[in-house]
Amino acid sequence: MRIQSRQDELTQFKTEINLCEYLAANGYAIDRRNSSRRSVAMKHTNGDKLIVSRSQSKVWIYFNVHGNDNGTIIDFVQRDRITLGEVRKRLRPWLGRPEMAA
Repeated sequence: MRIQSRQDELTQFKTEINLCEYLAANGYAIDRRNSSRRSVAMKHTNGDKLIVSRSQSKVWIYFNVHGNDNGTIIDFVQRDRITLGEVRKRLRPWLGRPEMAA
C-alpha cells in the first residue's frame, strides 16, 4: 500500500501493526488467564500489565492496568519520550519499510 500522506502512515501504524506482536518483541508475554475473546492481557517482568484490544475502526489500543497510560502503538512507543519522527523510524520496519529519515 502506497503512503499518500504522513497522516496515512500514522493510521497504518495504528491499524496494520499488531500491537500484541510489537509488545511481545519488547519483552511482554501474554497472560492467558486474564485475557478474553475481545482483549489480551500482556505482562512485562518490570510489573507492567497492559490490556490490548482492537477498536471498531480496527485501531489497536492498550491501557496500562498499573499506570495511567493508554492509547495506540504510537503512544506506547512515545513512552520512551521520543519525537514523532523517531516513532516513525522505529515503526516503519514493522510495515516492511526501511528506517528512512523522518
